[in-house]
Amino acid sequence: MISKRKDYQQLPYSIRLCFQLLLVILIAYIITACSAVLVPLYFALLISILLLPLTNFFERRGMSRPPAAILVVLMALLGIVFIIYWASLKTYLFLSFVEDPEFFGGEELKVRLNKKSIFRDALSFICADCCFFKRYTGYKNSPGRTL
Repeated sequence: MISKRKDYQQLPYSIRLCFQLLLVILIAYIITACSAVLVPLYFALLISILLLPLTNFFERRGMSRPPAAILVVLMALLGIVFIIYWASLKTYLFLSFVEDPEFFGGEELKVRLNKKSIFRDALSFICADCCFFKRYTGYKNSPGRTL
């Protein structure tokens, strides 16, 4: 093995650079070709790293590792379901607020955006629970609260 390394180092710099560039291109091609498999694996790794402290917390409280892991995964799934439900509800409220189909086109859009009240009302539906919305916009009537 040592002799092969010495042989490699005796090659001219340009040839070694070409080998290194080809190796980088080959690695990039393998990563892009396997992205259908690697992306979910990277995502699973990220989720596991994020949930590990919570699992360790339950272990310190006396649970063994398998029930703690199952509990944490169920809590994470419940959180994801809640976020999807909340986002879809806010989207539905926003779209039901925009009643006329021509809201997104033509002169009517320019007139409504110039008034800025429609924009604030729509933003209020999305951020009805945000306390900073009223503070920074000065908008006291939140239509999201009246539903």
